Amino acid sequence: MNFLKQILSEPGPNGTGSFSRTMSAIIDLATLGWITFVVAHTRAIPDLSGPLVFMTTGHTSLYGLNKIVTKVGKN
Repeated sequence: MNFLKQILSEPGPNGTGSFSRTMSAIIDLATLGWITFVVAHTRAIPDLSGPLVFMTTGHTSLYGLNKIVTKVGKN
């Protein structure tokens, strides 16, 4: 459990929880569940361009939002 806490926290001595890291993990798990569900019901691997765009957009927007909040919070 300590491993997950380290992954989902900001680096540094305080180790506060990171919203963007937690939401990125949720996006990853949701995408894996989505693909697993489709494969289990169709018995075929689907076109993965949709999930790729979903994950890329989600991770990029969360990373950008985190950087903006960090910059604004320091000023």
